[in-house]
Amino acid sequence: MKKITQKEIAAKLGLHVRTVSRVLNSAESVKPATRQLVVQELNRHGYFFKNHTRPETVVVDIREGYLEKNALRLIEMLSQRDLRFQMTDHRRDLQHFYRTVSSADAVIFCSTPEAKIIEETARRSPGIYRINLFSHGIPGAEVSIEPDNDVLAKRSAKYLAGNGHRDIWIISSRESVSAFERTKSFIGEMAVSHPECRCRIVYGPMDMTLGDVLLEELADRGRAPTALYCPGLYLAWHAAMALKKLSYRVPEDISMLINDLPEEFSYELPFRPDTVYSRISDIVELAQFHILNRLMLKSASAIMASPGTDLEINGTVGDLTK
Repeated sequence: MKKITQKEIAAKLGLHVRTVSRVLNSAESVKPATRQLVVQELNRHGYFFKNHTRPETVVVDIREGYLEKNALRLIEMLSQRDLRFQMTDHRRDLQHFYRTVSSADAVIFCSTPEAKIIEETARRSPGIYRINLFSHGIPGAEVSIEPDNDVLAKRSAKYLAGNGHRDIWIISSRESVSAFERTKSFIGEMAVSHPECRCRIVYGPMDMTLGDVLLEELADRGRAPTALYCPGLYLAWHAAMALKKLSYRVPEDISMLINDLPEEFSYELPFRPDTVYSRISDIVELAQFHILNRLMLKSASAIMASPGTDLEINGTVGDLTK
């Protein structure tokens, strides 16, 4: 990225170079709107502008598993900035969490908190900047970063249809917001772009009885589909176990596609399915961007951000077009 001088910034923004210099030196005489213009231009050219006089405190609230690993990755990415990090786990010690955020400038939730936790954080610590990673639709934070369910489902539909599948079962649940949203988007994409495809939704509970539902549905091989679409990890695990128990060969007898495979899969599957998933690295990089730019965004309305998607092919979706 080309280096930019104070003179070039001033010329581009129609300001005097002394104004840019005053912004860089945190002079109180600069109007807030002018300061924001200069900061934005600096950020566009890869500069982090520090307009605070002390190291800021950022609380990173974690939960065990791949969320914790990504929280640590984010801290490593921000380690060269003028920030001080404190780790908490509100699920283990809620009062310690509230005490810690009371003196912090920002909190990054890597812990899938309930909405009431996010709201109470703001009530107890007015002005704190809240970023919620993997937010699952929970509102309240200044920035919420989560997979785009619509994009995941549409790409999944296109992939299955593109491989010639015309009879597809969607293993879903009304108890999961993300799975339900993906199911609706998948059906919508098929109805608009691939009306020749037959889609059937098999709804089940988000508990161990889901396996019994799937075993009953899949037992009659004569009416089994060519492919299963599972818009969630828990649903995918039960589907895979049912296929194994009924001795289905994947993909010879039936194909399988899932969403949302994280870097650390918490269920042991008999095979690794083809997966349309959200790029975890994007989520971490979006968090990095918003924590560094929060000072100019703090008065803005709540921000929703989504990572890109990738397709991991492991051979569980057969190509019926050949």
